[in-house]
Amino acid sequence: MAEILCMTDNKNFLELLTDELEDFGIPVFESTEYHTEGDWGQDILIIDYLVFLSAPKKIDFVGPVFVFSSKPSIKQAVDCIKSGASEYFDISQSVNELVSAIRDEMSLSTKEKISNHNIDEIIGTSNAISSLRERLKQVYHDRHPVLIYGELGTGKSLAAKTIHANGREFEEPFFSIDCSSASQDLLEAELFGDEAQNQPGLLQMNDGRTVYLKEISALGKSVQARLRNYLNQEHGNLAPRIIAGSSSALEPLVEAMNFDRILFLKLNNNCISIASLRERADDAFLIACYLLKKSQRRLQKTGLELSQDTRAAIRQYEWPGNVSELENALDRATILTKSNSLIYPQQLAIGGTDDPKNEFSDSDKEVGASLESYFLSFVLENQDSMTETQLAGRLGISRKSLWERRQRLNIPRTKTRKRGPRIERNIVE
Repeated sequence: MAEILCMTDNKNFLELLTDELEDFGIPVFESTEYHTEGDWGQDILIIDYLVFLSAPKKIDFVGPVFVFSSKPSIKQAVDCIKSGASEYFDISQSVNELVSAIRDEMSLSTKEKISNHNIDEIIGTSNAISSLRERLKQVYHDRHPVLIYGELGTGKSLAAKTIHANGREFEEPFFSIDCSSASQDLLEAELFGDEAQNQPGLLQMNDGRTVYLKEISALGKSVQARLRNYLNQEHGNLAPRIIAGSSSALEPLVEAMNFDRILFLKLNNNCISIASLRERADDAFLIACYLLKKSQRRLQKTGLELSQDTRAAIRQYEWPGNVSELENALDRATILTKSNSLIYPQQLAIGGTDDPKNEFSDSDKEVGASLESYFLSFVLENQDSMTETQLAGRLGISRKSLWERRQRLNIPRTKTRKRGPRIERNIVE
């Protein structure tokens, strides 16, 4: 398992980076000791600019050394590169670039241990959802490849996890890799291994795993060819099972000779389509009720209900972002609404209802007219009694978003709670 060593006195940044990378199964270790010889034991060193320059002249670290600064300058960057840094990152606004570089260096895939996804999480009573449930059941125990079509946000990943969780090898790991997120060389190494580094790929381990390829249409031709050849070979009963997802039709790419025809035919033998939310408007309300319960549990709210106007708005809105957009809207509404209150369309902020000039109903006037004002007051009131993880959870945002908003609104962390040792998290709910 790949590991990160982080040297910094910036506790907020360390907590943020730790949570961001452990979500991908990459543990982060903190240290203030400098090795001048011997084995460090980690794959990448992440080090604060000030700590880096105060360290011994030679840090004997075999892997990449990534230096970061919250107050960047060109001189800093030059000094760091001259002193042996592999890369220099400006984190004053966002850690996205650093996290992306680490993921590209370490691994493209995310690993999950899935045992709690079942058919009941496919919410709805429409004919489209009933057909989807039946179709999923047909492929539970079939180790042949599966292709899942559906617009962005329709739940392709959930369908893939449901297939894995109900198959014979449900106790084995589930790997997800976004084919549109990195270079083709990295994708190829991730799937088929890196001979130079003596590292096996995701498809070279016969342990009953499932590999979910998100947006498979983004695969380059060379990787398509290797995947086609892999599927043409005979493998054992515990060979990796491949599930592919695509938000666009592959047939036009095949006709334009941009997608391998044989690979398409292999995948298309088990083809499953997920209807968009606008095609099953009655399901939207049922899904909203389910997601609202989840939001209340996560954000520790109780007694929230959808008003009649909100129910109508949910049914009438076309939801271009599908279930993902609906979930985000309900998280926002849960944050802005006090317990034991009705949720009105203004809190959902859909279809133009987020205009700040619109007035809120009497029951939610005290909540505030914007997420920013709510965020500011909530953080200032609770940051001395909560960890950053707890704050982010109550606000319904990621640790990264919390940290970035702190930077933008100039809300420094005034108290850092002591943390125990961190452990690798592969179990994802």
